[in-house]
Amino acid sequence: MRPLRVLPLAAAILGITACNGLKEALTAHVDVVARAGSQELSVTRLGDLLGNAKIQVPVTRETAAILADIWTGYQQLAFAVARRFAQ
Repeated sequence: MRPLRVLPLAAAILGITACNGLKEALTAHVDVVARAGSQELSVTRLGDLLGNAKIQVPVTRETAAILADIWTGYQQLAFAVARRFAQ
């Protein structure tokens, strides 16, 4: 019965170590906020988007996350449109 207890733990550890996102989340020097396909939203670009907005937007973690989600959606949409017209 002892090996049956170790197996789920080993599977969980393998899953965690294989996850690139978790590795990046645990490092202190991550410079990419979001990815969509081969496109990356850098911290610098996100800061430019937040800082140079035409309307005053409070710069908070929540605002940055919302903007990163919107950016990701637009990137996916642009990819889908480009792929559709390439056919």
